[in-house]
Amino acid sequence: MVQPLDRIAALEQRLGGFGQCNEIRRVIRPYLLSFFACFQLFQGIPVILVGDFNSDAATNGTAYLMITGGGFADIWSNEPPTNPGLTWPLSGEIPNTIMTPTERLDLVFTRGRITLTDADIVGEDPVLDLTPSGFRPSDHAGVVGSVVLQP
Repeated sequence: MVQPLDRIAALEQRLGGFGQCNEIRRVIRPYLLSFFACFQLFQGIPVILVGDFNSDAATNGTAYLMITGGGFADIWSNEPPTNPGLTWPLSGEIPNTIMTPTERLDLVFTRGRITLTDADIVGEDPVLDLTPSGFRPSDHAGVVGSVVLQP
């Protein structure tokens, strides 16, 4: 069985390092390795990992590949291909500039005995999801998932 740390090393080698933003990734790498090492110790425990990973899942960004290579499943992978799950950007530098998302940065991953029952993007409607002052509440849409923990 290939361990998550082995997958990270193989990915890093295949990409020729961490590519763009090498300094940031160099600093983050030890934390990611520690993160996956902790999960290796607790193999039987279900894990839900949620965040703005700033790594486009639609184009297999580096962090996305590291996380999925570490044994985590992307909940959006169960959605039909007609729904790409794009979450960023919803607005420009000027908050009332409404934009159409082009990247899938906000992600939910699971590992272990977890079954996904539903996933959805929220906050992306350019009319219904505006604040009373006409702004988006965030420059990112949210991802909501319903899961069942298995015994």
